[in-house]
Amino acid sequence: MKRRSGFTLLELLVTIGIIGIIAATSIPSYAAAQRRLTVNQTSAELADVLQAARTKAMTSGADIEITITSSSVSQKNLRTNVTTIWAPPSGITFTTASLILTRLTGLAVDTVNRLPADTTITIQNSRTVEIASNGKISLP
Repeated sequence: MKRRSGFTLLELLVTIGIIGIIAATSIPSYAAAQRRLTVNQTSAELADVLQAARTKAMTSGADIEITITSSSVSQKNLRTNVTTIWAPPSGITFTTASLILTRLTGLAVDTVNRLPADTTITIQNSRTVEIASNGKISLP
């Protein structure tokens, strides 16, 4: 009798089935991890944008008005009226906020009565960026 080497059709189907089950269970967790990574990166980028605006306010001697909508961050130089806009990746949203980063000191004040105010911006209902009234920007 001659012995044949190789796999039977049943063995191949079982192996493909196991691979399919593993793939089906790992794809959702991979997508969630990818989403968390995007939110974390956006939080860091937002903190960098705000820190750059604070630095600009302190070095240029002009107050910078920050307006945060659900889908963008605009910085307006109140001396020159030049506005720059930063937008997060598609699908990422923020809570809205409005504040002014003051010249010389870099304090964060509200836009109505110009009193120092702490501000917290939430990204995708999970991460936050905090702006203390002294102007310090942090990712808790």
